[in-house]
Amino acid sequence: MRRTYTYYLIRDEVVYFDLPEPAAPGCFVDRLFFDRFRYSLSGVHLNLSVPYRPGDIVEINCLPFIPVSRVVLLEVGNDCCGVSCLHRTKDGFWEAGALKHGHFTDALTFSFCISPLYRISSFTGTLPPGEKLPAAVRAYIAGDAEKGKRLWEDIHHVMRKQHTDSLTENDIMRLLEK
Repeated sequence: MRRTYTYYLIRDEVVYFDLPEPAAPGCFVDRLFFDRFRYSLSGVHLNLSVPYRPGDIVEINCLPFIPVSRVVLLEVGNDCCGVSCLHRTKDGFWEAGALKHGHFTDALTFSFCISPLYRISSFTGTLPPGEKLPAAVRAYIAGDAEKGKRLWEDIHHVMRKQHTDSLTENDIMRLLEK
């Protein structure tokens, strides 16, 4: 039996491969299933330091797998959940999550996505008129790790209280005014 693999590369490095058909009839999980996700968000998540500060607005480029995302960093630490961010959903709400675990977009599914750390960069452009919140969060945190941590905690406190996974821009703006 002949198997066809599809390899995905960034420059000259293989970052993912796909085996479209199952390894054996009725067998979903095999060694290849885990190996192919080695560099993706669906498997081992990269845990690298990042050269950014709380309040920085960064762009995450995981093309061609998901659209480019822009997020504002709330916390920057060295553990796997230590880089937290705030991102806008396609419905216009805002969610906070761990960047290294893929919580930077609602376009992410269990299907493949490369780590956001491969092509993360500082956002130096002008934000569109409808995106006031990232600039307000950046000004509020201004590189102060304690303010970023407190905002992260406040966002999650309000979400638990409202039994929701996301907040409106007005909800978060009220937190910045506290």
